[in-house]
Amino acid sequence: MKISVVQHNPQDDLKASLAQLFETVKRAAEDRPDLIALPEYYAFMGDGSKTLAASGAWFDEINGQTAALAKTLGIPIHAGSLAEERDIGTFNTTVIHGADGAELARYSKIHLFDVDMADGTRYRESDLISPGSEVVTYALHGWTIGCAICYDLRFPELFRRLRDLGAGPRPGLGPLSDLRPVGHGGGLRIRYSGFCRRKAGYAVARRCPVTRACAQAPCFGIK
Repeated sequence: MKISVVQHNPQDDLKASLAQLFETVKRAAEDRPDLIALPEYYAFMGDGSKTLAASGAWFDEINGQTAALAKTLGIPIHAGSLAEERDIGTFNTTVIHGADGAELARYSKIHLFDVDMADGTRYRESDLISPGSEVVTYALHGWTIGCAICYDLRFPELFRRLRDLGAGPRPGLGPLSDLRPVGHGGGLRIRYSGFCRRKAGYAVARRCPVTRACAQAPCFGIK
């Protein structure tokens, strides 16, 4: 399978951001890949986290335009993520559009970026975004593909579950500029983990949505 990965730097002008992004996607389509993958929050970032969360009201509009683009190009698009507003909260959600524009799958980020940095800076994605609870795969060109978004990549229990579901490639794209060292020497202290592996130094704040296991017991497999 040939996958084209599109990087983009969305700002607070939604119309301009989408125009630039879609032009880049069209250029990627010239190579006729089997799948085009977009980054987390591919359409809009805004000037702060509250503005980003508020953009969830535009989810249907942006999602519809992306689906139409997939249909026009005749190429499936793994559409990074958008803020998605629902009655029960706002979610960080990716939608996969088939070559005919139909929705193949929808996944909401399970592991939210809640961390304390060494310099005292605190990030709390969970202040504005609600965590997803479903592990999602979809079928494309004979492959079973597992879904993940950005910080999900730190949590192997999710990928064990995806493996058990038959997944091969696992798009989990976040902004490339946000890549950070995984080791514990990088000044990043994890405040929430989606799995309970105390021997690895994780501090778990609540029940694991992947394993469904108690946050106070070591969990090395899917329950």
